[in-house]
Order: sequence, then structure tokens, then C-alpha cells
Amino acid sequence: MHQRVIIFLITILSFIINSCSTGGGASYIDTSNINNEKQMWNPAYRAYNLSNDTTRIYFIIPTDDILYVRNPKTSLYEAKTEIKYNAVNLETNNIDDSGSVLINKNSKTIPKNPLIGYFDIKIKAEHKYVVNILLTDNQRKKNYPNLITIDKSRIGTADDFLVIDSTNNISFLNYTSNNSKLKVKSRRVKTKNIFITRYIADEGFPLPAYIVSDKIKYTPIKDTVYSIDISKPITLSKTGIYVISSEIKINNGLTLLNFHNGYPLITQKENIAPPMRYLTTDEEFMAFEIGTENEKLNTEKLWASLSTNFAKMEKLFTTYYKRVQYANIYYTSYKEGWKTDRGMIYTIYGPPSSIYKTIDKEQWMYGLQNSALPVDFEFKKTKNSLSKNNYVLVRSSNKKEIWKTAIETWRKGHVFNKKEIEKIQEQYDRRLQQRNNMMYPGMSSGRY
Repeated sequence: MHQRVIIFLITILSFIINSCSTGGGASYIDTSNINNEKQMWNPAYRAYNLSNDTTRIYFIIPTDDILYVRNPKTSLYEAKTEIKYNAVNLETNNIDDSGSVLINKNSKTIPKNPLIGYFDIKIKAEHKYVVNILLTDNQRKKNYPNLITIDKSRIGTADDFLVIDSTNNISFLNYTSNNSKLKVKSRRVKTKNIFITRYIADEGFPLPAYIVSDKIKYTPIKDTVYSIDISKPITLSKTGIYVISSEIKINNGLTLLNFHNGYPLITQKENIAPPMRYLTTDEEFMAFEIGTENEKLNTEKLWASLSTNFAKMEKLFTTYYKRVQYANIYYTSYKEGWKTDRGMIYTIYGPPSSIYKTIDKEQWMYGLQNSALPVDFEFKKTKNSLSKNNYVLVRSSNKKEIWKTAIETWRKGHVFNKKEIEKIQEQYDRRLQQRNNMMYPGMSSGRY
């Protein structure tokens, strides 16, 4: 029934990015042109420590993020971009290195493949850094702000390793599948053998935004530990969380994830039922019969029940799973991205209107910023040996109404997004204004 929906979903491909700005430790950015539901491709970066004083930053820029303009004199298509950066030492709060890189490309036709390259920065060993990056498309006059962290505090951190995929290209994603062959390189780790520790993946779901709970913190369950020759290809044949480390006694290093084949995309029938947990009751979710042959059919039946109009149902279906995939790409930590707190909020509410971000937290704001009914969510970054991308939502009981409204909107066959939030805020503001006019009848006309 939904075959063309599944085919559409399979074709979506994206790259991971952490969106932030080029200020110091904290700054405000408008993400309306970066995080949106039509564009999932954004520039991505990967840090690799070459030596005690040099770190290489690889970048990948999707073609859609660069404007190629045809030069009438040469008949070539030209792209003109620039990367500006500054590396802030988190111990001293000083900028240890800064600079800019010009990226000009000429081509007879507009390239289909992304632009991949690198630049080197000078930062010290035994320190941690945050690198503020601003990519500017000079043809389009558009900025792509970003922020990455680099750990050189010891030998054997995640940034001391570089992953090469089966096509012999640098992997910007820490995901792998059952039969994929990877190679791990390191210049700072002077050892022939590296250790691989496998942990069982966390299968739990996050609680709704309004439920404040003393839920026990997830403790990684160690499964196996073994060593391999670093020059040999690696195949991580079982699902789980894998940590590559330079010494067996070190319990953190480079994390590689194997959740399911095709991850972070939703490409298999058994992947569509679990993300429906946010929209279903306990009984409905149990009725999916996850893990059986009936799973896909039961899930499709529920989607079909949300709207009698196939076109609307298809939009509902594709939007929801595009958000799930986006969450997987951006918010994966030690668990699948859609299962994280940020992934849950993104799946239900869509892209924020704007984000305020610091090193240790993110503030997501939706809808009208001057409304008397703010809709925002705060996420605090938490230390985790398995991930540098783990954020926990600050839950509050006052999120109950907007959460229930969001779920009800989906259940009535409508996509919940910023426009829906703005409608709610406008209605609230009108009611508030009417109440104020009744209590203080002269204020609206400027009379006292």
C-alpha cells in the first residue's frame, strides 16, 4: 500500500553535522536556513590528530550547499567558498590558532559529488579545544556556522583515530553495517594492536518531555573485548556499540556503531515500527508485534487509519520518517538518534526556529519568539565515555499541554511543525489580550 513511500525513504542520504556558531563559548544562531525539512544535507567535519601540535580537519560540502556560477569568459562553472576558524583552548579560554581557507573550484559542468578536502590547525597536546567554524558561500552570500570539539588531552582519544570506509574514503559517520569492512588509522597511537570492546546497545525509549523522573541512568553493558592488528580491516559483524582503544585498560576511545543495516536511514521494514512509540498507546505499540512477520503490515494499518486521504497520509508518513532519519544523522549518541531526547523532540516538533548553544547545553526555540507562550526546550550535555554527542532534556510538567497537542495533531492526520505552534501561540496571545482588555479596558487604546 505504501510501497512508493518506502522507496522514497530509501533514497534519502545525508551527512552529520553539529550546528552552532563562530563566536566564543556561547552564541545565538538562526537555524531556519540550516535545519529545515527540505534540506538534510549540510557541511560536515572530522578532526584527526596528526601529531602533538597539529590536527587535521577534514570537511565535506554537499553540492547543494555551494552555488556554481557560469563564467561567460571561460564557460566554466565556478564555486567560491571560504572557511574561517578559531580554536579555543578550553583550559585557558585562549584562541590558540585561527585562520581562513579559500576553496575555489572550476568545472565544465556542475559537480554531482560533494567537495571534500582538509586544512591543518596548530593546537597543543594535553588540552581540549572547541573549534568555531564559519563556512561562507561567497557566490550565494550564505553562511553555515558550525562547532566541533577536539580532544588532545591524552593519547588514544577518539580524535586520534581516523576511519576509512570500504570505498577507501574517509568516513564522516561513525556508523557501520554487518558486512562492511573498515580500516582504522592513527599517527599518535604508536601500537601495532588496538583493542575493540563491544557493548550492548541501549533499547530504551526516552520519556515524554513533561514527565520528570528519577529514572536510573543507563549503564553500558560490556559484551566482549578483543585485539586486532591496526593494519588489518575491521568487520563489526554484530549489532552493538564498539569502542576502539589503544590500551585494554582504557574504556573510552573511538566509538563505532552498528544498529542495523542501512543506518542512519530507514531502509528496512523492521525499522518503521519502533519510532512509532511516540505516537502510540502501550496497547497499540504492543499490537505491532515487533519482530514478527506481521510487524510491517500492522504498522502500515495504523498509519492508514490516521487519514482517509492517501496523499495526506503519505506526507504524514514521509515527514515523520525523514525526521527520524535526520535525528539519526545529527543526534546519535550511544543510542539511535531518534531514541535520544533531542531526537524525540525533533521527530515530534520538527526543526527549531532557532538554537542557542554553548559548550554544555542547547536551547531550542519554536514558533514566535515574542509570544507570551514560549515553546522551548533545554538540553544539557552530559559526560559519557561512549559519546561526545549525548544531551539530556530538562523535563518539566509545564510541557504537558504542548506535548499532548503535538501528539493529537499527528493522530488527526496533520504534520506538527512550527506553523502549528505559531497558530497555538497566536490563539493564546489573542485570548490573553482579550482578557487584559476586559480587566483594563483603557490600555488597548492608550488611555488610562
